[in-house]
Amino acid sequence: MNEKEIYDYLKKTSFIDVLNLIFKQANSNISNIDNINTYYTAKDLYKLYPNVFSKYKLDKYIKEDNLPVIRNGKDRLFLKSSIEEWLKKKSDSFF
Repeated sequence: MNEKEIYDYLKKTSFIDVLNLIFKQANSNISNIDNINTYYTAKDLYKLYPNVFSKYKLDKYIKEDNLPVIRNGKDRLFLKSSIEEWLKKKSDSFF
């Protein structure tokens, strides 16, 4: 685009158009944030799924049912998508 074309384009663009463009960009960034990996701690699992996880059950599931876990020293991290998939498999096996 040459300068005149750019000037004519911007002349036709309203402030609302600029705001709409900003909001569209912001919404696309928010949806990209959802795709970033989320990790749970053991305490998060106890709070989110109290009927499924306790300290004893969590240790048991890690050992026996191969619950996916990432160990960092004493800390244990659980990838959200892996936990959801594991829970789905576990619920499917009951029915």
